[in-house]
Amino acid sequence: LILLDRILGRVPQTAGAGLPTEQEFAAWLETNWTAAADEVKSAANFHGEPVGHAADQVAAVLAEVGSIAERRVANLTDRNHSRGLPPYLAWQPGLNSGFMIPQCTAASLVSENRILANPATTDSIPTGELAEDHVAMSTLAARKCAAVVLNVERIVAIELLSAYQAVQFRKPCRLGAGTTRAEKLIAEELGPLFRELAGWKSADDMRRDFSRLGLGEAAVGQLAPCVLEDVVLYPLIEGVASLVRRGRFGAIIDSLA
Repeated sequence: LILLDRILGRVPQTAGAGLPTEQEFAAWLETNWTAAADEVKSAANFHGEPVGHAADQVAAVLAEVGSIAERRVANLTDRNHSRGLPPYLAWQPGLNSGFMIPQCTAASLVSENRILANPATTDSIPTGELAEDHVAMSTLAARKCAAVVLNVERIVAIELLSAYQAVQFRKPCRLGAGTTRAEKLIAEELGPLFRELAGWKSADDMRRDFSRLGLGEAAVGQLAPCVLEDVVLYPLIEGVASLVRRGRFGAIIDSLA
């Protein structure tokens, strides 16, 4: 349990460690973006090395954020580490694969990020008859960083969706202020999609199906729309990723600071 808590309880020290890098990157990019492009007057301010180094650092930081997020998904979906949750967060284990594939997807994206996070700016290939004797490789660094950003958006989306699903197994329960708002955000934004994928025409249809599992009235009354049986989860993952990209969860965090 102590090892599990290192993953679940060290978010400020892990994810928070990357905040200075991201803030420095924004300032650094603005400074170098507006620098003069004249080689003589600007002492080579046109060179892409500063931007490339910053992009490489951000890619490494975000890759780590994604790696730790995937480990939390693994804990939620593993019956041996989820503290009473069913295998793969499936309501009917054995009949449905639940969130097994999303966890595999997150693991695949983490592996891809480990390759993308290797720095581009440590490489250089001279060009232009050696006039460009040291090439910054900054455009490659920026493209790799952009790919890592997209991957991490989806990894974090999978974690949020998995946590949202896991919470439903704890109903009836009382959540914290931030968790309550995050659950409400997903339920409101993606509730119609959950119902569409499950074939529920109304909330009563959903409650009826969950009552058939033997859940009490208090639990069924608190349930938010979630995954009951195997469905294509890609639309839900993309829906949560869109909320991450638009800063909807970030706004919740900021409001609690």
